[in-house]
Amino acid sequence: MERLNELLQEYQRHGDDFALAVLDLDHFKTLNDTRGHLAGDQVLREFADLLRQEHRSFDVVARFGGEEFIVILTHTDRTAATQAVERIVKASRKLTPVFEGETLPFTVSAGLAWSGECDPETLTPESLIDRADERLYQAKAAGRDQVSAG
Repeated sequence: MERLNELLQEYQRHGDDFALAVLDLDHFKTLNDTRGHLAGDQVLREFADLLRQEHRSFDVVARFGGEEFIVILTHTDRTAATQAVERIVKASRKLTPVFEGETLPFTVSAGLAWSGECDPETLTPESLIDRADERLYQAKAAGRDQVSAG
C-alpha cells in the first residue's frame, strides 16, 4: 500500500501512468475443500513464483489476501499493462502443481485498472483497487481464466 500511495502521488504530480491488476485463483475454495489446504498452499506457492518470474523488477507484486494477488505495473500504458497481465494468465495455464502425486489444475482470473482512466484529484488506492476488483468479477462472470480491462 505504501508503494501504491507513492505511485498515486507521482501520478497526481507528474502524470506518470501505472496500472493495477487484481488476480484471483478460480474456484480455490473448492480446491482446498476437495484436496486440502496443503494442496492449496502448493498452488499458491507455484503461482506466486510465477508472478515473481513474470513481473519487471520495478513493478510490485503482493499477496492481497487468501488467493488474491495484486500486481502494480509502473510506467506503462493501458495496452502494455493488459498484455502483461494476459501474459501472466497465459503462463499460469502451463503450471502443473503436483501435491502427493496428484496434479492440481487451476485457472486465474484478473481485473485491471489503469491510472489514466481516473480523475487524478479523486484517485485513491481504494478506488483503484475497487475498479480492478469489479473487473475481476467481470472476468469471472465471462467464464473465468481471462483478463477484464474495461
